[in-house]
Amino acid sequence: MTQIADSESWIEWLTILMPAIAVGTLKMRFRLSIFAASAILYPITIAWGFANGVTYSMNWNRTPHDFFERNTLGVEQPIHFGLVCAQIWIAFGILYTAAFAGFAWLTAVVVARGLENHRT
Repeated sequence: MTQIADSESWIEWLTILMPAIAVGTLKMRFRLSIFAASAILYPITIAWGFANGVTYSMNWNRTPHDFFERNTLGVEQPIHFGLVCAQIWIAFGILYTAAFAGFAWLTAVVVARGLENHRT
């Protein structure tokens, strides 16, 4: 058995935050509003969940497993498991998008106040 699933790493956090990083970069580059960036983030988050599910399933199929490792979520079928992951990200994506919008709004307010204080 491998210890990869039990280890804490920065790659897990990067995988979760990657859609927000990509959309945050688009928001700054094209000067999008918070509403537009959030509207872009939600479908990207769902597509990201689907792609990660398919990738995980394909890697699951390539590795050997014990007799005791059961397939309970359809991991052996990439499209099915991708859809399961997309369903999870549909629910989680609402909170994720709300957190992104709140963070973007908060940073915009802090920057605006900082510029006001800097001018005086």
